[in-house]
Amino acid sequence: QNPVDQAGTFVLPESQLDRFLMRISLGYPAPDVELELLAGGDLRQQVRELKAVINGEGLMKLAQVVGKIRVTRELLDYVQRLLDATRSDDRFVAGLSPRAGLGLLRAARAWALITGRDYVLPEDVQAVWASVAEHRLSARQGGSVAAISQSLLQSVPVVRR
Repeated sequence: QNPVDQAGTFVLPESQLDRFLMRISLGYPAPDVELELLAGGDLRQQVRELKAVINGEGLMKLAQVVGKIRVTRELLDYVQRLLDATRSDDRFVAGLSPRAGLGLLRAARAWALITGRDYVLPEDVQAVWASVAEHRLSARQGGSVAAISQSLLQSVPVVRR
C-alpha cells in the first residue's frame, strides 16, 4: 500500500516482494482474441456471465493434494544449492530467503501435479524458477536479473558432483 499522501505505484521493498509466491506476465492477447475482446460489448456483463471452473472447496482439496506431492531428499538438496548459489553470487544484492525456497517447492509440487505426477522432478523446479525467484532478486550495477538467474540455474548441477 502507498501512504495517503502519495499517488501512483512504487516498487515494493524486498521484504514485501518476498511475500508474493510468483510474478507472472500474461503478455498481450493474440490479435484475433483482442479483436473479439474489442468487439465484445459490455465487459461488466461478460464478467457476470463467467462460469466458475472450480469452487472454494475444490480449490482447498487441490491445495491439500499439492502438499502431498512427494519430494526426495536429493531434490531438496538441489533446491537448497540453488538458494545458496543466489546467496554467494556477487552479481546479486542479496540471495533468496528460506521463504523463497519454501515457495519454490510449493510451486514445483503444483507444477508436478499439473503435469500428472505425484512426485517432483528437477524439471518442475526449473519450470517455475523464474516466476518464483526473479522478482525476489536484485542485480548489482544494472545487470539483468533474468539473465543472471538463468545462468545460475544452468550452473547448479541437478546431482551433487
